[in-house]
Amino acid sequence: MAAQSSAPSYLEPSVLGTKEYWDKLYEKELSNHAENPEDEGTVWFDDSDAEAKIVAFLDEREQEEQQQELAQDGNDGEGVESSNHKKGLGRRLDRRTASVLDLGCGNGSLLFALHDDGWTGRLVGVDYSERSVELARAVGRERRRRRRLGLGSDDDEEEMEEQGQGKKPETETGEDDDEKEDVSFQVFDILRSPASLLSPDPSFPGWDLVLDKGTFDAISLSPEIDPATGRRAFEGYGARVLALLRTGGLFVVTSCNWTEEELKVWFDGCSSSAEGGRRGAAKLKLAGRIEYPSFSFGGVKGQTISTLCFEKVGGD
Repeated sequence: MAAQSSAPSYLEPSVLGTKEYWDKLYEKELSNHAENPEDEGTVWFDDSDAEAKIVAFLDEREQEEQQQELAQDGNDGEGVESSNHKKGLGRRLDRRTASVLDLGCGNGSLLFALHDDGWTGRLVGVDYSERSVELARAVGRERRRRRRLGLGSDDDEEEMEEQGQGKKPETETGEDDDEKEDVSFQVFDILRSPASLLSPDPSFPGWDLVLDKGTFDAISLSPEIDPATGRRAFEGYGARVLALLRTGGLFVVTSCNWTEEELKVWFDGCSSSAEGGRRGAAKLKLAGRIEYPSFSFGGVKGQTISTLCFEKVGGD
């Protein structure tokens, strides 16, 4: 639930808040990709360069935590990682091992961007649209094929065919024999599917990073009502995200429908409905923001999109 009772005004329900809309959109993008493998589909907020900024933000966050650990080592011989474990804050963010979950993955572009940047831990994208997951998997297979063959464009592939070099055969499952999936995708409904579907290992403490690039926007446009609360279903989104994170884990959300102040109301201080405001309860706490080019209109300054980072704290 939100930290404050005075929540922002609801967005008017829209077709963009329905599964049918997204199934149709990704069905079309699947067809386009099949005809032209270089067409990977829509990259949301590409006009604001959001993906690159999110990757750069996470890189900087990782470096800051590494520097804190080194500084702590020099002060008392105990690193931030071991100290945090004692405090229940979880481990340091590390691109080599970080588990990353992308909610509403679309074509998987954000996870592919992180992987290309050297984030090689457990990278999983989920979406409630089966067609979205099919597209992301198809894009991943094509990217691996091109990487294996050293291809950068269709021109490179045509040149190889002219030289008599064909495509390497794939297995019956469609996967390459010598290269496993580096980013995986599965169908998952954040408001309905049990979290155990994403973390079947009972010892798994939760995700290090949970990403949302436009998904909260779409969910906010759904007219669905939660029968348990009588309120719009999207208001339970923050609590579901909280349950997916490990203590100390980060939630990075990007929106074009909500301002930074409105995102703070929805997520800053958000706790599970069961714990409510109990002292020491796990909650989300604002931990950073990404700055985009701003504009001024009528004396008011703003950004076309907003990205905020929240950390899961508490839960002692």
